[in-house]
Amino acid sequence: MFKEYATAIMALAFIDLAYLFGHLNRRPVELAFVSTGGYIALTSGVLASALYAVRRYGFGVRDNLQKSVLMISLGFTFWLLGIILGSLTVFHGGFTVRFPSWLDALWLTGYTLLICGFYAYDKMFQIIWSYSKGRFKYAMRSAPPAVFFSITYLSLYFVNPLKGLESSYATATLELTYLVLDALASGFAVFNMILFFKGRLGKAWTLISSAMLIGTASTTIFFYLYNHGRYYRGHPVELLSFLSLVLIALGMRMHVKEFS
Repeated sequence: MFKEYATAIMALAFIDLAYLFGHLNRRPVELAFVSTGGYIALTSGVLASALYAVRRYGFGVRDNLQKSVLMISLGFTFWLLGIILGSLTVFHGGFTVRFPSWLDALWLTGYTLLICGFYAYDKMFQIIWSYSKGRFKYAMRSAPPAVFFSITYLSLYFVNPLKGLESSYATATLELTYLVLDALASGFAVFNMILFFKGRLGKAWTLISSAMLIGTASTTIFFYLYNHGRYYRGHPVELLSFLSLVLIALGMRMHVKEFS
């Protein structure tokens, strides 16, 4: 995993320096290109890790593991497609970020497939968490709902999409949907981290869980900034999204290595 860690660190360092240069020199056009390039490159890296898992575990739907990695791969495929088409839309529209838009259908489809992939994965180990005992049983059953409701509450507290009902039902509904899906995905990830914490897959799920929590924080901050008219393409909050994508890619690669 040394090559993967080194590549991830260098990629993040390069993007951070590019953002710093763009902000110090106040160059919005360059920032927009760096932002788009960063999203495309890192999401492609995540998709490559997912497809690597598909190749190692087998393509198909014969068991829950194959279903899981296939749905996760399809989810990131929709995300990458949304990013590429979104970047073309942004550049054509004079760097204006539009929300909501028809691209949200791609993002929400990706989210749904990702969560379904997590669920299929958990079904594979149902016997472990169904018959767990003691403190482990308590943690398994209480932590995921606690994470879900805590993240949902904090996100709604800071963003409060219900305020948008006065101006746009679509915007408020989409913001609420994104926040709930983020919280749900984070709950699944934390569940798996607890399930495999002391096992060989513990490190992989710690990376993935951290990625989901960081991604949730990034989404919440994005909506807060957008609702207050302070978000723009190339905003530093995007660095959280980049870190999240890198951690997901590393976690999936580590999962394949340890599971095999």
